[in-house]
Amino acid sequence: MTATLTAPSRCMVLRGVSWATYQALIHDLESEPGKRLTYDQGTLEIMAPLPPHESYKSLMGRMVEVATEETETEIRSLGSTTWGREDLQKGLEPDECFYIQNERTVRGKDEIDLTLDPPPDLAIRRSQTAMAPSGRSLTIAFLDPYSSWPP
Repeated sequence: MTATLTAPSRCMVLRGVSWATYQALIHDLESEPGKRLTYDQGTLEIMAPLPPHESYKSLMGRMVEVATEETETEIRSLGSTTWGREDLQKGLEPDECFYIQNERTVRGKDEIDLTLDPPPDLAIRRSQTAMAPSGRSLTIAFLDPYSSWPP
């Protein structure tokens, strides 16, 4: 296993991490809010967001909420809910996520199973680490339930 620490954003990237270890860390960190984990086929990012990060993610979430309110579109906001698919070896804690098109599908559900239910329609995640796709620091993903999720 190798680790990389990125100082300003308080992020650590570990490589060679098993799915079982990722799941154990999710369980172990439940009592420590504010830690975000992202897992992609053996690569694990652990991030402790700083205030600027949280301000930015709140602004993005409010923009979605205002836009959907203005268009009278029903949404379900699930914030930074932890999502994972063992079969894809991927897990994500977005900064904000929303069910928009599939809101009716998950309306009233306390448990969402991504092997049966669609993933959120929109996930917003800000990252400044090696796991950010193409070096971008903001990922806004319109998710396709039939693709390899998360992107």
